[in-house]
Amino acid sequence: MRWMLAGWWGLVLISLSVADNKILQIKQKPRFYGVAVKSSVPIYCSSSRQHNSTVKWFKANKIGDEQTPLSTLIDDNIRFQMAYLYINNIQMRHSGVYYCKINETQGPGTEVKVFRPVVMEKALYRSNLKDGLIVFQGFLLAVFIAALLLRKQKLVRHTMNKTRGKCVLQKRILCRTCITNLQQKAGFFGSRIFLKYGLFQENLEVFL
Repeated sequence: MRWMLAGWWGLVLISLSVADNKILQIKQKPRFYGVAVKSSVPIYCSSSRQHNSTVKWFKANKIGDEQTPLSTLIDDNIRFQMAYLYINNIQMRHSGVYYCKINETQGPGTEVKVFRPVVMEKALYRSNLKDGLIVFQGFLLAVFIAALLLRKQKLVRHTMNKTRGKCVLQKRILCRTCITNLQQKAGFFGSRIFLKYGLFQENLEVFL
Protein backbone atom coordinates (compact mmCIF):
# COMPACT_ATOMS: atom_id res chain seq x y z
CA MET A 1 0.00 0.00 0.00
CA ARG A 2 2.78 2.38 0.90
CA TRP A 3 4.48 1.69 -2.39
CA MET A 4 1.27 2.48 -4.30
CA LEU A 5 0.86 5.81 -2.50
CA ALA A 6 4.48 6.72 -3.15
CA GLY A 7 4.08 5.91 -6.83
CA TRP A 8 0.90 7.96 -7.08
CA TRP A 9 2.53 11.03 -5.46
CA GLY A 10 5.50 10.61 -7.76
CA LEU A 11 3.25 10.74 -10.81
CA VAL A 12 1.56 13.90 -9.49
CA LEU A 13 4.90 15.63 -8.94
CA ILE A 14 6.10 14.67 -12.42
CA SER A 15 2.89 16.04 -13.95
CA LEU A 16 3.23 19.31 -12.09
CA SER A 17 6.87 19.62 -13.12
CA VAL A 18 6.03 19.02 -16.78
CA ALA A 19 3.18 21.55 -16.66
CA ASP A 20 5.46 24.11 -15.04
CA ASN A 21 8.14 23.62 -17.67
CA LYS A 22 5.64 23.72 -20.54
CA ILE A 23 6.62 26.12 -23.33
CA LEU A 24 4.97 29.50 -22.92
CA GLN A 25 2.59 30.30 -25.79
CA ILE A 26 1.78 33.90 -26.70
CA LYS A 27 -1.33 35.00 -28.57
CA GLN A 28 -2.23 38.41 -29.96
CA LYS A 29 -5.74 39.62 -30.74
CA PRO A 30 -6.56 40.64 -33.36
CA ARG A 31 -3.98 39.55 -35.93
CA PHE A 32 -4.85 42.29 -38.44
CA TYR A 33 -6.28 45.80 -38.46
CA GLY A 34 -7.35 47.84 -41.48
CA VAL A 35 -8.40 51.25 -40.19
CA ALA A 36 -8.83 54.80 -41.38
CA VAL A 37 -6.82 57.74 -40.13
CA LYS A 38 -7.81 59.13 -36.70
CA SER A 39 -9.25 55.78 -35.52
CA SER A 40 -8.37 54.06 -32.22
CA VAL A 41 -6.78 50.58 -32.14
CA PRO A 42 -6.42 48.22 -29.12
CA ILE A 43 -4.11 45.16 -29.34
CA TYR A 44 -4.28 42.45 -26.67
CA CYS A 45 -1.45 40.11 -25.70
CA SER A 46 -2.24 36.88 -23.80
CA SER A 47 -0.17 33.90 -22.59
CA SER A 48 -0.90 30.22 -22.02
CA ARG A 49 -0.23 30.49 -18.25
CA GLN A 50 -0.14 33.06 -15.47
CA HIS A 51 2.92 35.27 -15.24
CA ASN A 52 4.12 38.33 -13.37
CA SER A 53 6.43 39.63 -16.09
CA THR A 54 5.95 42.92 -17.88
CA VAL A 55 4.66 42.78 -21.44
CA LYS A 56 7.07 44.43 -23.86
CA TRP A 57 5.99 45.74 -27.24
CA PHE A 58 7.97 46.03 -30.48
CA LYS A 59 7.25 47.39 -33.93
CA ALA A 60 8.54 46.48 -37.42
CA ASN A 61 7.70 48.11 -40.74
CA LYS A 62 6.77 44.69 -42.15
CA ILE A 63 7.12 41.01 -41.28
CA GLY A 64 10.78 40.00 -41.17
CA ASP A 65 12.12 43.55 -40.71
CA GLU A 66 14.11 44.74 -37.72
CA GLN A 67 11.98 45.31 -34.62
CA THR A 68 12.17 48.51 -32.59
CA PRO A 69 11.08 48.65 -28.92
CA LEU A 70 8.07 50.94 -28.57
CA SER A 71 9.42 52.11 -25.24
CA THR A 72 12.19 53.93 -27.09
CA LEU A 73 9.77 55.77 -29.38
CA ILE A 74 8.33 59.10 -28.35
CA ASP A 75 4.71 59.04 -29.48
CA ASP A 76 1.86 60.55 -27.51
CA ASN A 77 -0.66 58.47 -29.47
CA ILE A 78 0.68 55.16 -28.11
CA ARG A 79 0.12 54.01 -24.53
CA PHE A 80 0.44 50.73 -22.62
CA GLN A 81 -1.93 49.31 -20.03
CA MET A 82 -1.30 45.85 -18.58
CA ALA A 83 -1.39 43.44 -21.55
CA TYR A 84 -2.97 45.99 -23.88
CA LEU A 85 -1.42 48.33 -26.43
CA TYR A 86 -3.57 51.34 -27.39
CA ILE A 87 -2.99 53.54 -30.45
CA ASN A 88 -5.23 56.60 -30.36
CA ASN A 89 -5.81 59.05 -33.20
CA ILE A 90 -3.91 56.69 -35.47
CA GLN A 91 -1.93 58.17 -38.38
CA MET A 92 -0.24 56.84 -41.52
CA ARG A 93 3.09 56.50 -39.67
CA HIS A 94 1.54 53.90 -37.37
CA SER A 95 1.23 51.31 -40.14
CA GLY A 96 3.37 48.25 -39.43
CA VAL A 97 3.55 44.98 -37.47
CA TYR A 98 3.35 45.06 -33.65
CA TYR A 99 4.77 42.25 -31.50
CA CYS A 100 4.40 41.58 -27.79
CA LYS A 101 7.03 39.70 -25.78
CA ILE A 102 6.73 37.94 -22.40
CA ASN A 103 9.75 36.29 -20.75
CA GLU A 104 11.68 36.44 -24.03
CA THR A 105 8.84 34.64 -25.83
CA GLN A 106 7.44 36.66 -28.68
CA GLY A 107 3.91 36.72 -30.02
CA PRO A 108 2.92 36.13 -33.68
CA GLY A 109 2.39 39.83 -34.37
CA THR A 110 -0.51 42.10 -35.30
CA GLU A 111 -0.37 43.88 -38.65
CA VAL A 112 -1.88 47.37 -38.81
CA LYS A 113 -2.75 49.02 -42.13
CA VAL A 114 -3.75 52.67 -42.01
CA PHE A 115 -5.44 54.33 -44.99
CA ARG A 116 -6.87 57.74 -45.71
CA PRO A 117 -10.66 57.97 -46.10
CA VAL A 118 -11.89 58.56 -49.64
CA VAL A 119 -13.96 61.69 -50.25
CA MET A 120 -16.54 60.76 -52.91
CA GLU A 121 -16.80 64.27 -54.36
CA LYS A 122 -13.04 64.49 -54.94
CA ALA A 123 -12.92 60.96 -56.31
CA LEU A 124 -15.74 61.68 -58.80
CA TYR A 125 -14.10 64.96 -59.83
CA ARG A 126 -10.77 63.24 -60.50
CA SER A 127 -12.50 60.45 -62.41
CA ASN A 128 -14.45 62.90 -64.61
CA LEU A 129 -11.31 64.96 -65.20
CA LYS A 130 -9.41 61.86 -66.27
CA ASP A 131 -12.21 60.82 -68.65
CA GLY A 132 -12.29 64.32 -70.14
CA LEU A 133 -8.55 64.26 -70.77
CA ILE A 134 -8.83 60.88 -72.50
CA VAL A 135 -11.62 62.16 -74.78
CA PHE A 136 -9.65 65.33 -75.58
CA GLN A 137 -6.54 63.31 -76.44
CA GLY A 138 -8.60 61.10 -78.75
CA PHE A 139 -10.04 64.18 -80.49
CA LEU A 140 -6.57 65.66 -81.04
CA LEU A 141 -5.34 62.37 -82.45
CA ALA A 142 -8.27 62.20 -84.89
CA VAL A 143 -7.63 65.79 -86.07
CA PHE A 144 -3.93 65.03 -86.59
CA ILE A 145 -4.66 61.89 -88.62
CA ALA A 146 -7.26 63.73 -90.75
CA ALA A 147 -4.82 66.59 -91.48
CA LEU A 148 -2.10 64.08 -92.40
CA LEU A 149 -4.38 62.20 -94.81
CA LEU A 150 -5.59 65.46 -96.42
CA ARG A 151 -2.03 66.65 -96.97
CA LYS A 152 -1.07 63.30 -98.47
CA GLN A 153 -4.06 63.44 -100.82
CA LYS A 154 -3.11 66.94 -102.02
CA LEU A 155 0.48 65.85 -102.65
CA VAL A 156 -0.68 62.84 -104.68
CA ARG A 157 -3.06 65.00 -106.75
CA HIS A 158 -0.38 67.61 -107.37
CA THR A 159 2.08 64.92 -108.46
CA MET A 160 -0.46 63.37 -110.85
CA ASN A 161 -1.26 66.75 -112.46
CA LYS A 162 2.41 67.52 -112.85
CA THR A 163 3.12 64.13 -114.42
CA ARG A 164 0.13 64.45 -116.78
CA GLY A 165 1.31 67.89 -117.93
CA LYS A 166 4.78 66.56 -118.67
CA CYS A 167 3.33 63.67 -120.72
CA VAL A 168 1.12 66.01 -122.83
CA LEU A 169 4.05 68.37 -123.43
CA GLN A 170 6.30 65.51 -124.49
CA LYS A 171 3.64 64.20 -126.90
CA ARG A 172 3.25 67.63 -128.54
CA ILE A 173 6.97 68.07 -128.95
CA LEU A 174 7.34 64.57 -130.41
CA CYS A 175 4.50 64.97 -132.95
CA ARG A 176 5.67 68.40 -134.10
CA THR A 177 9.19 67.05 -134.53
CA CYS A 178 7.88 64.16 -136.63
CA ILE A 179 5.86 66.51 -138.87
CA THR A 180 8.84 68.82 -139.37
CA ASN A 181 11.07 65.88 -140.32
CA LEU A 182 8.50 64.61 -142.82
CA GLN A 183 8.21 68.04 -144.43
CA GLN A 184 11.97 68.29 -144.83
CA LYS A 185 12.26 64.81 -146.35
CA ALA A 186 9.27 65.25 -148.71
CA GLY A 187 10.87 68.22 -150.48
CA PHE A 188 9.01 69.34 -153.60
CA PHE A 189 6.26 66.86 -153.19
CA GLY A 190 5.82 67.69 -149.50
CA SER A 191 3.62 70.67 -150.18
CA ARG A 192 1.22 68.63 -152.24
CA ILE A 193 1.16 65.80 -149.70
CA PHE A 194 0.53 68.13 -146.80
CA LEU A 195 -2.09 70.05 -148.73
CA LYS A 196 -3.83 66.79 -149.38
CA TYR A 197 -3.53 65.71 -145.73
CA GLY A 198 -3.84 69.17 -144.18
CA LEU A 199 -7.06 68.28 -142.56
CA PHE A 200 -5.34 65.41 -140.74
CA GLN A 201 -2.60 67.76 -139.51
CA GLU A 202 -5.11 70.32 -138.24
CA ASN A 203 -7.09 67.61 -136.46
CA LEU A 204 -3.90 66.24 -134.95
CA GLU A 205 -2.83 69.65 -133.62
CA VAL A 206 -6.30 70.27 -132.23
CA PHE A 207 -6.12 66.90 -130.46
CA LEU A 208 -2.71 67.72 -129.00
